[in-house]
Amino acid sequence: EAPLKIKNVFDQFPFRIEKATVTIELGTKTNKQTKIKLRPDLYLDMEAKFKNIRIESPDEGDSMYEIADKMDLSHKYDFVTFFPKICYYVMNNSCSKFSLTFYLIEG
Repeated sequence: EAPLKIKNVFDQFPFRIEKATVTIELGTKTNKQTKIKLRPDLYLDMEAKFKNIRIESPDEGDSMYEIADKMDLSHKYDFVTFFPKICYYVMNNSCSKFSLTFYLIEG
């Protein structure tokens, strides 16, 4: 489980929309003897961006309800859309960090 930042982006009765963002960074390892830093890099397919992030289907069934149930174990929110906004952080021609943002309503 990753830390999730939840922020209100729209609050006009009867609608309330939250933005949930998780940032994931691949860890860096340094060899203490040689002082060599090993940094993982994400392979990004810029032509077929849908291949970069995939929501795995549940073990049984593939209905939208079953996918939502697998993604939201809190059962507190409903997804506005199942397709996240994805932001890649590229520094020095390397990408080891990205964030996923979903828009939610309380369910």
